[in-house]
Amino acid sequence: MNEKFMRYIEAWCDEYRIETCLKTLSARKSRSNPACINLVYLYYEDNNKCFVHPEQLAIANSSNKRIHDRMLSTYNPVATTGAAFYKMSALQKLPRDRLELPWSEWLLHFMLSWQGDIILIPKAMTVYRIHSKGTWSGGARKSGPDDDMLRLLQYIDEKKPGIYRDDLEVFVKRFFP
Repeated sequence: MNEKFMRYIEAWCDEYRIETCLKTLSARKSRSNPACINLVYLYYEDNNKCFVHPEQLAIANSSNKRIHDRMLSTYNPVATTGAAFYKMSALQKLPRDRLELPWSEWLLHFMLSWQGDIILIPKAMTVYRIHSKGTWSGGARKSGPDDDMLRLLQYIDEKKPGIYRDDLEVFVKRFFP
């Protein structure tokens, strides 16, 4: 397989992690998988707590160890691009204009999952800092979805008419109760 890979460089990444991710995506059984992620430690800065992402841990303890579109249509088990490696061929199929909006990390992984499952490497090798002003923690959010979020949801419904509509309602209610 002569595939090129890409990783968003947000922080330090050691050789072991790079080799593990490249080996995972290069494996014959991974040809249809657009990306892989590793387990993420969630560090809650405001109360100084750190633990492995519980939803990822549940996936890691399952027999499948894959993140699929239905999972991503109701929640964000990926957490951060800093935990991911991507196949360039998969990234090149995505619309760049949609990936520059708030919430685009979730949308990136959701759209990649339309091309195939995202592989979860069951080893924690990344830390994601969460603070009270962050998008996912709720501090930066308004009482309801903003125009950017509504445009993303509309885009998803245009690309995959009706398929995820009920799931996305669950997603929105989770973040805008």
